[in-house]
Amino acid sequence: MKRMKKLFAILMTMAMVMGLSITGFAAEDTATITINNAGNGRFAVVQVIKEDPTKDTGWDFVEEYAQYFTASDAFNTEDTQAIIKGMIYAQNPSASEAKEIPNFDTKYAAALNKVYNTLDDTNTKGSPFTVDKAGVWVIRGFEEKYSYSPMAAYVGFSYESGKPSGLLDAEEINAKKAPTYVEKSNDDADKVVEINKPVTYTIQSTVPFVPETDTNRKYEVKDTITGARYDVDENGELTVNVVIDGVDYNVPAKVTPSSIDETEDGRTTQNFTLDLSSILTNNVYANRTITLTYTAIVTDLQIGNDVTVGNGENNGKFGHDSDSLTSGKVTLTKKNTEGEKLKGAVFNLIKKIDADTLYAVVDPSTNTLVRWSENVEEATALTTGEDGTLVVKGLEPEDDTFTYEFDEIEAPDGYSINDMNADVNWGETPSDTDKDGLYDATAEMTDTKLASLPGTGGMGTTLFTIAGCVIMISAAGLFFATRKKAN
Repeated sequence: MKRMKKLFAILMTMAMVMGLSITGFAAEDTATITINNAGNGRFAVVQVIKEDPTKDTGWDFVEEYAQYFTASDAFNTEDTQAIIKGMIYAQNPSASEAKEIPNFDTKYAAALNKVYNTLDDTNTKGSPFTVDKAGVWVIRGFEEKYSYSPMAAYVGFSYESGKPSGLLDAEEINAKKAPTYVEKSNDDADKVVEINKPVTYTIQSTVPFVPETDTNRKYEVKDTITGARYDVDENGELTVNVVIDGVDYNVPAKVTPSSIDETEDGRTTQNFTLDLSSILTNNVYANRTITLTYTAIVTDLQIGNDVTVGNGENNGKFGHDSDSLTSGKVTLTKKNTEGEKLKGAVFNLIKKIDADTLYAVVDPSTNTLVRWSENVEEATALTTGEDGTLVVKGLEPEDDTFTYEFDEIEAPDGYSINDMNADVNWGETPSDTDKDGLYDATAEMTDTKLASLPGTGGMGTTLFTIAGCVIMISAAGLFFATRKKAN
């Protein structure tokens, strides 16, 4: 009977989310663990305490998991029996093997979380599931858009005539879980954006419930952007607006992003980490919708953005998501009236915004837009190649606020400049992309040949000019001779 008390004493606070129910008998060599409120959850399970009749308590830690309980930030002792006696005391202070441990709840929660974080979803089970050994089992739940609190189940023995005859089913566990979805989006409707354009990103998630006994009460948002830079102020700080259930949370957060680095393929990347741990205080905001917004400036043709919400040690614990943007490119084709493509035509790309005209400054090595200028003298002259085309990358579909046009400033030899600018025509949808992943648009212009001048090499007008002069001289001589005779 004394042994039975020890067994049931270890039923623990350990089961942080354990509910009470009637314990039933299991088959001889298996016991069932049932988790209520499981939904579509799958569960990873590991045994951390096993039967060991040679020990004072009759139990001991499974060797590879003892380290998480003896760690300095947990129970900070190598005496595993002392730890188990503390567990017994937490459940039944009057038990003969019970011995109090100061700050037990905090130390135990730290140990349990360490074990919890070693479990992954590679080998999971649905509820209910069976185990084949007596002892304590730590359980971690996995379900899309939900985070489970750590769970523990105790499996004991059934007895006949004072001897173990089988395993007892564990008491049913009432799982505690909180929504953890994270959604990342941007304000560009067609997901095609011009270089140097500001884009507002939105992160939406749910504030998690974190037990007060959790020693790592951290709530951090880590954001990584590629192909863009954060829109920081003169102090190098990014403003992140934080809204909970539609109400501003204190004042906009300020965070200093990392320096801009390059990826292996030469693209720029930058990140920031925003510590929102203060939101977890007393769990007053638990399970409420949190929305973060900030602005970034596009610097490349492909833009990727990933967000991970976690507790620092276990990034992604509370969810993660990603978002992407692309840019567009325009191909101008120059032809003559016979449909032949013409090389050597020179253009300015212009952008018209109401009455204003801006001129494109383009990197000639990549044909990518660098910026817009109000000064035509800063415009990059764009020339059609052997195939009669030129390409400009880093543009976006036009809307009712602006248009792109190609203005011909120099025609190929033998052709006249076309005074009518060429408009840009975009594909039907942003899915109209080519192998480089850019949204394609086209423009076309036709030049006419210069008018022909009169031919040369004929008799010309020289003979007629000489004859006219002779007639005029003869007439003058006759006039003066007649006048003299009259006098």
